[in-house]
This record gives sequence, structure tokens and C-alpha cells, in this order.
Amino acid sequence: MEEGDVLFAIDLEDLASIMEEKQNAIARIQTQVDTILANEELARQRKALEEQRAREDYDELARHEDTLVGRAAEAYSQIKDEIGEQREGSLRKTADISAVQPMRNWRMRCSRRPMRKRMPNGRGIRR
Repeated sequence: MEEGDVLFAIDLEDLASIMEEKQNAIARIQTQVDTILANEELARQRKALEEQRAREDYDELARHEDTLVGRAAEAYSQIKDEIGEQREGSLRKTADISAVQPMRNWRMRCSRRPMRKRMPNGRGIRR
């Protein structure tokens, strides 16, 4: 063997087809990676949107509940005031009645008439 003799020959067509297959595989893998990254981005955006909507729903519900609690507190306060006013009014009436009651009893004792018995014909007879 001398210098410059061909030791082996490489068929470039086989090498070219292998390289083309590998480049196609790389392209498929890159497409898959891009799809996965795009799907992850979409999932992240979807999650952010769902969280935002959940926050908005919560805030709206909280405002509504606060309104209901406020209305209930107002109604409670009004009812409490009305009960207090009714108690004061009934105490005044009780005081007025207790002052009038002895007088009423005295009138009844003074104006008692003998009871009348009714006869079957509808006329009353004095006892």
C-alpha cells in the first residue's frame, strides 16, 4: 500500500439519505416541541383566564353578600327600634290603664243594677 491509495470508499448517496432521515426526524421532534410549548402556553393562558374569572365571580358574590348583610343589618336595626318603641308604648299604656283601672272599678260598683232574668216570651223581669 502506498501513499494516496484509496483505503475505503464512502457512498455519499447512503450518507445523504441517512442525513435526510435524521433531519426529518429533527424537524418532527422540533414540531412536537413547538406543539408542546404552544399547548403549555395555551394551558397557562386558560388557567390565568379561569383564575381571573373566578376572582371576578368571587368579588361580585362578595359585593352581593355584603349588600345582603347590610340590608339584613338595617332590617335588624329597624325591627329592634320598632320593638323598643312598642315596648315603650305598651309601658305607657300599662301606666295609663293602671291609673284608669281603679276608677273603672269604682264606676262598675256604683252602677250595678240588679240582674234581669229573661222569660221565654223575651220580656225581662226584675229580681
